[in-house]
Amino acid sequence: MATTSPLHQSSGGTGHPANRESTLTAQVRAYKDARRRRLHAIAGERARRQVSRETQEIVDFAQMWIPYGGAPNDEIFLRFGMSAARFSDRLWQAVSDMRCNTQAVQRLAEVYPRQRLLPLPTPHSGHECSSGDE
Repeated sequence: MATTSPLHQSSGGTGHPANRESTLTAQVRAYKDARRRRLHAIAGERARRQVSRETQEIVDFAQMWIPYGGAPNDEIFLRFGMSAARFSDRLWQAVSDMRCNTQAVQRLAEVYPRQRLLPLPTPHSGHECSSGDE
């Protein structure tokens, strides 16, 4: 009994080798396109997590220095590579992106002035500060 493998069977129509090759080429192309889209989506998700991690680091750093009246300019520059004014702006952007309770927002506001006249972020009940994706 002679059997043929799936590679040698035609997929609908003639068994002409050119048809099989074009079908196989189309399948490979479709696979590569789907894989490229999947990898692009994964890379985008990693980038979003990285931003979230940096945001959390800024808030954690700021809170760590609250008992000492805020982080020194040189520590801010060494850790984040930015001026104190820029750090303050980024901090308040981060606080507005995160779910911080009223006490955390008030403590941060006492130590880290908002450079621009931005309204205080709407505080939430719950933990100190946590990223929105938890």
